[in-house]
Amino acid sequence: MRLLDLDNAGFRLLEGDELVVAGLAGSAPATMLKARIKVGESLAGRVVAEGIAIIGPLDTLFGMAPSISPPTASSATRTTWAASALR
Repeated sequence: MRLLDLDNAGFRLLEGDELVVAGLAGSAPATMLKARIKVGESLAGRVVAEGIAIIGPLDTLFGMAPSISPPTASSATRTTWAASALR
């Protein structure tokens, strides 16, 4: 995580039509709240469904996933969110 200057990293694996949490680091357990999501659900599910990466300023992603909400004092240092699908 230090290499990429991240405070939070998590990844999911595709199992059928669901994405299942397979790894978490840093504060990811506080942001990846659901162990399983459907393809197309939430930001990560949308990335898989559309086959595109989504990278952008955190303030443009509010409402796209339940775990992304306006910054609080504890999350004020988070500025960017990225998701990509690897095959």
